[in-house]
Parts: sequence; structure tokens; C-alpha cells
Amino acid sequence: MKVSRRFVIYFAMVSLWLVFSLDVGVVRADNAQDRTVLLRLLSGYEYMPTREALDKQFGERAAAVLIEVLNNKVDSDIRAAHRRRALKLLGLYDCQQFPEVMSFLLNYIGSPSNSEQSRHAAMTSLGQACKEEAIPQLSQHLSSDNAWLREGAIKGLEATGSPSALSKLEGALTQEHEPKFQERINQAIDRLKENPRPTPEP
Repeated sequence: MKVSRRFVIYFAMVSLWLVFSLDVGVVRADNAQDRTVLLRLLSGYEYMPTREALDKQFGERAAAVLIEVLNNKVDSDIRAAHRRRALKLLGLYDCQQFPEVMSFLLNYIGSPSNSEQSRHAAMTSLGQACKEEAIPQLSQHLSSDNAWLREGAIKGLEATGSPSALSKLEGALTQEHEPKFQERINQAIDRLKENPRPTPEP
């Protein structure tokens, strides 16, 4: 039986469409399942999942799953408490190994549509996850008119554990005139001096 060239092309295109649709369906199903599992882990009254628990459940996808939940603005099952915990947990994923963490946190901090409190939390996670790399971005908020961002910058710099961050805080202290922030900076400086961390080699 002779098959027309047009039919062969049509059949090939339909086959490709089916394969693509199935792949997308599998990805969506995996994403939905990951989200459901993560929300269950984040819903504990007093329990906060550890890095070990997240890695055991999601493997190398753990940071991406956290980011996926934080990016989801439409799922009513994702509550503010879930987002706060997910932001905090991102601080456990080193930016050298997971560069998407730094990109996400910088965008999150820079978006006025996110709450001030959550941007403050994102700054702490940025410092914890990205260490030296985060210092320039955090330092620029030390003179912010927004109190939440100003305090977030202090917490984020402290979270880096870096001597470079200590130097930035000491410099900011000489320019700070508000007693509340002077106290916050002094506390961060004292804690960094008590627990110094060697500056990594370039």
C-alpha cells in the first residue's frame, strides 16, 4: 500500500506532539507531588525540616522545590507560614553549588510586591547561603530608609560570618545615627568577633 508523503509528515508531527505532551504531563505531576510533600514537611507545628530531611526527600532538587513553592502565587494551600519557612530553609543551600538560590533571593529582595518581613528573612538566607558573594548586595541596604530592609541587611551580613562583613558593619556604625540601629549593628559586630570565620581564598 502506497502511503503519501503528507500522511507520513502528519503522523510524525502527531507522534512528536504526543511525546512532548506526555513529558510535560509527567513534569507537572512531579512538580505537584513535590509541592504537596514539601507543604506537608513545612506544616509541622513545632517541627522544622532539616537539610538532611529535604535532601533525603528531594535529592538535588530540594532547593528548586523550595523556590517553586515560593514562586507559586496562586495555590491557596501555600500559606504565609510555608513561605517564611521555605525562605529560611533556602539559607541551607550554598550558592556556589546552587546558583539559582542567589538569583532567586536577590529578585525576591528587590521586589516591592513581597512583604517587608519576608524580604528581611530573604536577606538573612542570602547571607547564610552566599557568604562573600552576598556582601555587596546586602551592604547597599545598610542605609535604606526602610527599617525592615536596613535590619535585614545587618542580619544578612552577620549570617555570612565573614570578616569582610564585619568591616562593612563597622563602617556603617560610624554613619548610623539612630540608637536602635546602632545597637543592632553593635550586637552583630560582637557576635562576628566572637565567632570569626576565615576569609575564603579567591
